[in-house]
Amino acid sequence: MKTAKSVLLSIDVVVQLISLVLLGGSVLLALLSKGETTIFVGLVLFFLGIWQVGSGVIFGIVRNDGKRGEYVIGSLVYVSLLFFGSYVLNGSSINGFVTWILITLFFLIIPSGIAIWYFKYSRADLTKLELENKNRVVINFDMDDVLDCEEILKHERS
Repeated sequence: MKTAKSVLLSIDVVVQLISLVLLGGSVLLALLSKGETTIFVGLVLFFLGIWQVGSGVIFGIVRNDGKRGEYVIGSLVYVSLLFFGSYVLNGSSINGFVTWILITLFFLIIPSGIAIWYFKYSRADLTKLELENKNRVVINFDMDDVLDCEEILKHERS
């Protein structure tokens, strides 16, 4: 039996998977076009990041998951450091190649790794939730006159 939480988490995992596939495709396209389409990588990462932070906030509250709360706080700190680092790099006289490596590291590789980790965490959480729902036993029966039931008396006499 699917609950509202498992349906929402399923949608979350599917959107993340689609976004990660789009990220891989946009990185491949950017490599093939020699950087001409790099803006698509940034757009996909931006959408994926917003989605995952929103997911972290929502499921952190709904599932009372401290690890998602840590993820959200860590993400906000990381974005703050990126803005600060961008201003520092803008005024520095670092070699262009070193700048390119730092931009690739901090704007592509690290965020992609974090996105993949969060996707795996969400997928594992969905699996755990589905197992919890599968193992839940729901008993439906009429409670009226349950102690006067003939079935109970039959078992006692035997």
